[in-house]
Amino acid sequence: MKLKEALKSIYISFCSIATFQLLFISSSVFWSDNEISMDAGGLFSLVVIAFFSSLPILLFVHKETISRVELVLRKVAHFILTAAVVFSLLLYYEWLDTKNALFTVVFFLFLYIALYVYQTLRAKRLAAQINERLNAFHNEENETHSE
Repeated sequence: MKLKEALKSIYISFCSIATFQLLFISSSVFWSDNEISMDAGGLFSLVVIAFFSSLPILLFVHKETISRVELVLRKVAHFILTAAVVFSLLLYYEWLDTKNALFTVVFFLFLYIALYVYQTLRAKRLAAQINERLNAFHNEENETHSE
């Protein structure tokens, strides 16, 4: 991934994380009797968490082709770094209670795996479309040269 692609991914990830945080907080207030006061500091903390949890995408920036082993190591490092950033910020802002910590860890793991599977399937679908177009182009090219 080039730096330009990584910065685009960081921006998309930041916007998605901030949006889902707001939706999660809104839904938790709607479905429960809890009241959450979201002052400017609370909104700022949402933005901080979204920003810093998007930054580990920079681990995927490289100039040359990398091996499969290095890619797997980068993905593992990305998961560990993202989890460390998210959970340390949740602890810093005192949003993580010990009674719901296991649920939060499992939820984070589920979201990470679900998004990874979604990205992988999307990339495979895009590759299949590109290959289909290339094959059609080559077939047309071969037909015009054989005549």
